[in-house]
Amino acid sequence: MGNILLTGFQPFGGLKDNPSARIVEAMENTVTGGHRIVARTLPVTFKDAPERIGQLISEFKPVLVISLGLAGGEAGIRLEQQAINHVDFRIPDNAGEIARGCIEDGGPESYQSDLPLTLILQALLHNNIPARISDSAGTFVCNALMYSALKLCNHNGNTIPCGFIHLPYLPEQVSELQHPVNNTEKPRAASLDGTSDGSANSMPLTMQIEAVQLSIKICVGKLAPD
Repeated sequence: MGNILLTGFQPFGGLKDNPSARIVEAMENTVTGGHRIVARTLPVTFKDAPERIGQLISEFKPVLVISLGLAGGEAGIRLEQQAINHVDFRIPDNAGEIARGCIEDGGPESYQSDLPLTLILQALLHNNIPARISDSAGTFVCNALMYSALKLCNHNGNTIPCGFIHLPYLPEQVSELQHPVNNTEKPRAASLDGTSDGSANSMPLTMQIEAVQLSIKICVGKLAPD
């Protein structure tokens, strides 16, 4: 039995919740296709998140790595094609840092996802789960994590399938964002990190969990036999 590394993120941007963390909690130690899911929640910090996933890859030696994050305002599941060697934070990370510039000086301009995105998209749409393939993971911590994970999974002879999936808001998060903090303040914008158009879309947690389970199932089906 091999390990599948599944990561999510802590809440950020003043929100009380993050669907990726909820999914990680729900799927920890479950088994898919004979592989055990090792699920961990990562800090939303430019400095610590890439370092932490490196530690997890080294510790668990996974056969598959999938990271999850929140893209507020998305209407469905967003399957990321690539991570770019660039950060441009529109909001501070949870350490208060607003990072701008390269992730790795002199590094490749981008790393491409190893996941079978077209097959995942087809499976999600077939099961009536809204989804799309996105060009890149943005310029926030999610993108930095994806860039670092892909580098580690395709380094020193490693060929570990790796990719990133962005999730919509939960319905209760949209309600939280639209509700003024007090009677005199305007509602907060629905998009926190600039990865969407800011519209108040959402998806129930049960559907998001189903989407991640289907995505992992498709990926496991493409793994080479031991």
